[in-house]
Amino acid sequence: GYVSRRTVSLQHQELTKSRIDAEKMTIHDQGSSPTWPGSLLLAPPRETRHRPTPSPHPRMSRDRSLPIFELESDFLAALRDEQARIVVEAPTGSGKSTQIPQFLADSGLFGDREIYVLQPRRLAARLLAHRVAGERKGRLGDEVGYQVRFECEVSAKTRIRFVTEGILIRKLIEQPDLRDVAAVVLDEFHERDR
Repeated sequence: GYVSRRTVSLQHQELTKSRIDAEKMTIHDQGSSPTWPGSLLLAPPRETRHRPTPSPHPRMSRDRSLPIFELESDFLAALRDEQARIVVEAPTGSGKSTQIPQFLADSGLFGDREIYVLQPRRLAARLLAHRVAGERKGRLGDEVGYQVRFECEVSAKTRIRFVTEGILIRKLIEQPDLRDVAAVVLDEFHERDR
């Protein structure tokens, strides 16, 4: 069947260490796959022993000054389309990797199913899981976890799981319809092999 594809973009005039000035936000149809830096693709889509690990960011809260929050309502509106594929384009440092999975988890659209966030490297999966767990004031392995080769910090409560390609491929082999997965977020899409 037909699957709609939309782009949510945040364009900027100037990018500095402390601030990103947002000039324009748009949602529009996207006909081809993104290959630009700063892109993230969201597509509709076994646990090990649980040992929750304290997050290194235990008192961290979400930084609502990040530019990605300006797109939250447009992103959630685009998400309501059945089997939506959404491309989010925003500059580095705008909050895509940490906030988009949380927007999805907080949307109430997915019930108990997990959100898989695909990362190109194991280190990125671990660090982002720690960061997001801290922002949500939880322990790593509870609501937010990660799974990479030889390491798994997830539980039955995990709703956001940061993974590498090998883990996602194994999940696809075991469960081709991904019935336990609510959404797959392809982060750092421009770093993927062709």
